[in-house]
Amino acid sequence: MRSPLFLFLLRENRYEKRYLLLIYASLIAFLSLRSSSGLQDWGDIPNLDKLQHFMAYSCFSLLAAVSVRHWWQRGVAALAILLFSGGIELAQAYVGRESSWFDLLANLSGIILGLLTYKLYCVYRSRNVKSIYSND
Repeated sequence: MRSPLFLFLLRENRYEKRYLLLIYASLIAFLSLRSSSGLQDWGDIPNLDKLQHFMAYSCFSLLAAVSVRHWWQRGVAALAILLFSGGIELAQAYVGRESSWFDLLANLSGIILGLLTYKLYCVYRSRNVKSIYSND
């Protein structure tokens, strides 16, 4: 059985997905710019914050990829997400957080993974559709 979120992402209404994308971007901005004093201590896991950046931005770009219709729009969305990420990193210096180029690199890696995941989904889906309708 598929989850309700998965079914929502497969629907054709892209405007609803764009609202979800805006909410997700706001959540990332809030979590990235809030005071670090309230963050949970996750123990001594090295580079855990980079993994969190990677995962958050891969979901961000995957959500952006399903929110637009054409691949050139996905490229523009990926660039916009990268610029958003850079702006967040610069703004962190003004709210008492530490900005890092490695965070930006982790974000870029996540953006690329999100786009590749969507591309693989499109390839798999088109092969699956061809096999359903083939006369072999």
